[in-house]
Amino acid sequence: MRVLFLFFIFISIVSHANANIFDRLHDCKYNCSLRCQKIISKLNKAIKEVDDCSVTQDRSQTIETCKDLFIGQSIETQCIRMAKNANTVKACVKNFVGDAVELQCIKHAIHAETVHACVENFIGESVKLKCIRYGAHAETIRACVKNFIGDDAKLECIKLSSL
Repeated sequence: MRVLFLFFIFISIVSHANANIFDRLHDCKYNCSLRCQKIISKLNKAIKEVDDCSVTQDRSQTIETCKDLFIGQSIETQCIRMAKNANTVKACVKNFVGDAVELQCIKHAIHAETVHACVENFIGESVKLKCIRYGAHAETIRACVKNFIGDDAKLECIKLSSL
């Protein structure tokens, strides 16, 4: 009788211990998966930030890629620092907000005569087509295009009072 009683006690202790172990294992797996999810989420966010426009796309073939991937202010090919909602070059032109801004048609337009040409021929790597570092009087991109000054391609609106 005693043996049977001791046997039941032994069985209940062992089963209780096993239950605790399984509970702990489950908690551990759950916590690990939560931590993993957080880490993965951070990684994905970081990847998204890096994969914005030209940081990882040195050999982009058209500005379209850039337009599609435009997500913020951290990229080289910014569609205007002060127009956060602009996601295409056209939107950027409409939201042109003054001389504190750089609208770059990227380092890629060796013989561009117009911004349109720059958009279509996004090819070389020697150029910044900037409209506006100095363009206090320029109201639109078109004004800048009219005053294109040179094939080695800096398209700048340079303090032209004639605009």
